[in-house]
Amino acid sequence: MDAEVLEYKSYREDATDFLLYSEKEDGTLSVSIGEAGKFTHIDIPYSYNGKIVSEIAENGFRFNELLPNRKLRSVTIPNSVTKIGRCAFADCVHLAAVVIPDSVVEICEYAFSSCEDLVDITIPDSVTSLGKNAFALCNKLTNVVVGKSITIIGKRMFYRCPKLKRISLPPSLVMIDEGAFEHCEKLQSIVIPDSVTSIGKASFAFCESMKSIRIPSSVTEVGAHAFLSCEKLENVIFSPGLSIIGYEAFAWCKSLKSITIPDSVSNISCYAFKCCLNLQRIEVGADNRSYKSIDGNLYSFDGETLLVYAKGKEESHFSVPQGVRVIGNSAFSDCENLTSVTIPDSVTTIGGSAFASCTNLTNVTMGERTREIDDCAFAVCKNITSITIPKSVTKIGSSAFYQCDSLAKVYFKNTKGWEEVFLSTATKGTSIPSLKLRNPVIASEFLRETYCHRYWIRNE
Repeated sequence: MDAEVLEYKSYREDATDFLLYSEKEDGTLSVSIGEAGKFTHIDIPYSYNGKIVSEIAENGFRFNELLPNRKLRSVTIPNSVTKIGRCAFADCVHLAAVVIPDSVVEICEYAFSSCEDLVDITIPDSVTSLGKNAFALCNKLTNVVVGKSITIIGKRMFYRCPKLKRISLPPSLVMIDEGAFEHCEKLQSIVIPDSVTSIGKASFAFCESMKSIRIPSSVTEVGAHAFLSCEKLENVIFSPGLSIIGYEAFAWCKSLKSITIPDSVSNISCYAFKCCLNLQRIEVGADNRSYKSIDGNLYSFDGETLLVYAKGKEESHFSVPQGVRVIGNSAFSDCENLTSVTIPDSVTTIGGSAFASCTNLTNVTMGERTREIDDCAFAVCKNITSITIPKSVTKIGSSAFYQCDSLAKVYFKNTKGWEEVFLSTATKGTSIPSLKLRNPVIASEFLRETYCHRYWIRNE
């Protein structure tokens, strides 16, 4: 049932004369702005015509073309209000001062989004529900205090609040949701309460000033992209209890130099530490049964998969240990110091993007049992001049040697039976002439250009 409009008052002397009231089912009132005005402050009354004002209506004071409200700088909300509706003050770009009374229980999604002049906000202990994007795009928001009844910091709650420096989180908090603090570029540190169990996708992504973070023992999962591109992040402390480190969770954290994986971790995405160019050591707890560290690099517990090579190591040459069977996806990608790599006979698979963008890599020696070179495995390795494909190889992925601009010669030890196909699952394709593959210059041209974006399979 639609709310009943009780009364509309045109402008006389006071800003409250612009307010429009609608009766709710419980007999209380919802308030909004009725028409455009030149006022800079609104004092919302406790009651009107004997009825209590309990709600700021959806879009109630939001700027729009019909009711332009660009001059509003401050608002007083009475302690009768329990709900601030969806987009209630959205786009009030000059709103700089608002006090949320301790009568408010719910702040709906986008309630204060794009209030560009808002500097400080205190969410009282009475508030139990915060909608997504409630304070997103508040460009000058600097200080936030979150009340003790909040259990979830919702999706993109403080998204793109670039000047946010300080925020106090309550001990009641259980979850930091997707993008909650994404692009808070000035946020240097934050204390995550011991009650939090989940850090969501991209929750702190692009917090470029963040230098350290402690993940409490209550947290079981750090979501995908959680700390993506926190370029000044130097210190990450994982506590026992953590189980999952998600996809690109710490990718492009270029100041991170070392990290210790606790015993409890059982699932680390292959791209979790992608492009951590100064990462020199990855250590693993002695009782971890999923992973282990060898010389500061990350391996599966059985040692058969090399998962992450610490890209900040100064060594120019690396020999993959004998016994490794798989070089994982992106294991060496973007490693700037490596110039040569030796792959032993035990390795059967070189994963996707395994050596991608190793721009100074000039020499790769593959073992004689390598069977698969996956997609983009050596893409953008601009200084490799020649490479030998062992006779054991039966599959070369799409773009495996894409933009290997200096690759002048490719030596196939077995030139027979090669076909190019469109799909990785295909078992039959167009034959690649063995005679041409015997010529290392033509073979290089085929791999880099002619059939670069196709899959190569060899039917034995």
